[in-house]
Amino acid sequence: MATDFLVFWMTRPSGIAIFLIIIATPLIFWRFIRGGKRLSWGLRPYVLAYTSSIAGLIILCFLTSLMDFGSRATGPVNELSRWATILGWALYLSVLLSVFVLPLIGFIAVPVAALLLRFQCFEIRNIVGVLVFFWAILTFAVWLFPGNSWAESHRFGSFVSHGQTIAYGMVFIAVPFFFTLYFMKSRSSLATDNSLGNK
Repeated sequence: MATDFLVFWMTRPSGIAIFLIIIATPLIFWRFIRGGKRLSWGLRPYVLAYTSSIAGLIILCFLTSLMDFGSRATGPVNELSRWATILGWALYLSVLLSVFVLPLIGFIAVPVAALLLRFQCFEIRNIVGVLVFFWAILTFAVWLFPGNSWAESHRFGSFVSHGQTIAYGMVFIAVPFFFTLYFMKSRSSLATDNSLGNK
């Protein structure tokens, strides 16, 4: 299968190098937020936000694998075999989906977050608005190109299905990214205010 080859290749040194390049390249966008003195945090928020997104992806893949195993299992299953299968599926899905998720984070979420921070618009309502906007864009983009006959004949049902799937991705991957940055921004602002108050 094509996905098997892709996962195999992405776990090789060349694939890992591609992963690192995909993560490192958006630092070009991240430099935009360092123009203002108050936003000069360095790389720590960038690294933590990426880490939280990847952790969310792994958790999502684990939960998906757990539910899939429950629906597919027939008859008694050895506990060790059960968890080995679930963890194997979760690892496979994590590597496969990261091929799509990491570029979306790096080339959409990073520059959007950088621009919001640059113009001091990084607030809860704006973050939620951005998440809803990109959820709608991604859902329509996938829905417009049905991948099978069921999706072609059940347009409303496929839209709901795609919307739910992408919503899970947003909750587990995009939300941790933006809210890690928001938490870091809040802590940075609080520390700045406290240091000014003590002078």
